[in-house]
Amino acid sequence: CNGAQTGTRLKSLQWGTSYGCGSFLAQVMLILLERAFLRTPLVYLQFALVLGILFCVNLLELNFARSLVECDVPVLKGEFTGSAFCGDRALVIGQGQRFYAQANCLEHVVGAVGLLSAALIADRYGRRVVLIAGATFIWASSVVFWVSTIYRSHAATLYVFAQALQGLLNFDCLAGIIAGDLSDLPDADAESVFTVMFISAAILRLLGGLGYVVFSVSQSLNFQALWFWVSIATFGCVLLTLWCPETLPKKCDGLKQPPSVMEGIRKELEQFKEMLGSEPIARRLAA
Repeated sequence: CNGAQTGTRLKSLQWGTSYGCGSFLAQVMLILLERAFLRTPLVYLQFALVLGILFCVNLLELNFARSLVECDVPVLKGEFTGSAFCGDRALVIGQGQRFYAQANCLEHVVGAVGLLSAALIADRYGRRVVLIAGATFIWASSVVFWVSTIYRSHAATLYVFAQALQGLLNFDCLAGIIAGDLSDLPDADAESVFTVMFISAAILRLLGGLGYVVFSVSQSLNFQALWFWVSIATFGCVLLTLWCPETLPKKCDGLKQPPSVMEGIRKELEQFKEMLGSEPIARRLAA
């Protein structure tokens, strides 16, 4: 903090630097706690934990895919190839990348459909229902990963299926929806709400990244124990979700909803088709 004064828009910085940078940051954190976090702490904690675990899991998925590769080449003592069942490092990398690409593709395809349906379900039945379902899908995904380490003959299929389960709900999108709900509450500070949501998720993602670094540097191939503890952690997230409050605003009397979720998806796709067919969009696509 240099305490530079560049106009009236920096009055808060002038106040902060007069007490020192550390004191200023402490005051900012206290304001964020008072205006956002302490009002609904379980919501922020839930998203931070889930996004942190997901970030670590997504980083580990490629390493895990390599550990599933098997071949006839024996693994030499003291040599790390990425798999305990194949001594051909190049084959392990290639096959692992293929498993990962297939699973990642399916995850994004499922996610494209799940993103729209989750938003409609959240508007129709409430955010809490989608939050519980999403946490359950992530827990089920970690359990399937763990099962794939036991039944190795079906490991590749189970691996792809587990990643598809992760795509059923986009927690980043749902976090934005719920942050919008919290910012619309009486006496709410929208800027503080979104800032706390971002900071809490970033801190847990950093911890998840550190967990990935430690596991990778150790060159451990004991994924069975890893996925067991991840499944325990995600099950804890499911239990935590049960106590999260509903944030869906009360609907206006004149607001009409589609008769079903599928009908809502159909209308959304029709509107998207009309948007693509509009003249400005058509010109850009033609160019």
